[in-house]
Amino acid sequence: MLIAAPMLAVALDASSLAAGGLLLAGIAALAIPMYSKFAKARSGDAAPRPSVGDRSAEAAALARERKALQGLIAEAREASRLASLEIDARLERLERLIEQADDAADRLEPADQRGPHSFAELKPASRSRDERRPRDVEPGPDPLALRAMELADQGRSPLEIAQHLGEHPGKIELVLALNRR
Repeated sequence: MLIAAPMLAVALDASSLAAGGLLLAGIAALAIPMYSKFAKARSGDAAPRPSVGDRSAEAAALARERKALQGLIAEAREASRLASLEIDARLERLERLIEQADDAADRLEPADQRGPHSFAELKPASRSRDERRPRDVEPGPDPLALRAMELADQGRSPLEIAQHLGEHPGKIELVLALNRR
């Protein structure tokens, strides 16, 4: 229609008006069926509506699925609660172990200040008097500690030393910490 308006304004004679009218009629003849197809497809009239029985069955299936999902959610919550309790218990145990390790480190600090091998002089509570070493007997140098200290003096890291000596890195770090010169 927008195309036809300028044509009507320009055309002054009857034959031009007749041609414009025919053009408008042709456009309308093409546009109306296309619009009706578009409107039907958009409104959803093409698919039949489900029956009451079908809708009832769908609702029952959805209710079953909802109930199953609610059961799964409840199970997941319970598993989460149990996992949380387990984590809390392990955290408490870990904190107790850290406190015990700190206490043991506090007992070892004076030995560390006395010299490289003085930790052997500490008296463990589990030994009887007869099993204790006399204080005048000095233990021999630890070959692992000597070798670890040599490699550390060469500039190697505790991880490299552990790999070279076939020991655990934590053990090498402890040996180096206890034997710092």
